[in-house]
Amino acid sequence: MPADSSAPPLRLRLREKLPEILIEAASVVLALFLALGANAWHEHGQDVERARTARAAILAEMRTNRTELGGSREAMSRNLAYLAELAKDDSSAKGQSAHFDVPLALLSEAAWRTAQSSQALRETDYAWTIEVSRCYELQGMFMQMQWLVLEQIADMGKARVDTKADIARQLQGRIDLLSKLSADLERAYAELLGATAPRDQG
Repeated sequence: MPADSSAPPLRLRLREKLPEILIEAASVVLALFLALGANAWHEHGQDVERARTARAAILAEMRTNRTELGGSREAMSRNLAYLAELAKDDSSAKGQSAHFDVPLALLSEAAWRTAQSSQALRETDYAWTIEVSRCYELQGMFMQMQWLVLEQIADMGKARVDTKADIARQLQGRIDLLSKLSADLERAYAELLGATAPRDQG
């Protein structure tokens, strides 16, 4: 059957349809970009909200830790005063016992570790996150020294001490260091809890 000579060639028809095809393709691409942008905006909003929640939990944890540390610091001050008096006493330590008030400061880092493992602080100011990290590192040093002091007190019966002053000399160094660490930690808590809330990035 002969071709219809009156029908326009395929190339001509495509040329006529090209603007319409390009407009439809551009509409599809634009819709795709808008959808991707909306999804990214939604995810960013979720990240910001997670960062706010994590930051609030960390600050709440620090407030609790600061209160817990306060009781321990008071006991350390009493112990240092007691040791200062004991250091002047050269009387025999045999049959005598030293009385120390060393309450454990049970400081938590659960909120901080959870925020790290879940990457919840991605949308939080980086400088603030660094300061928080330093504070928790200092807290870890304090906890380690606290356990060393408690172990040393528990092992005093094995130490060679002849006088009460010897007892003081055995313990003063570590308890004094523990007291200084607690003071540094208290300052770190105060700076972070008293600071203006850090801005969110983005």
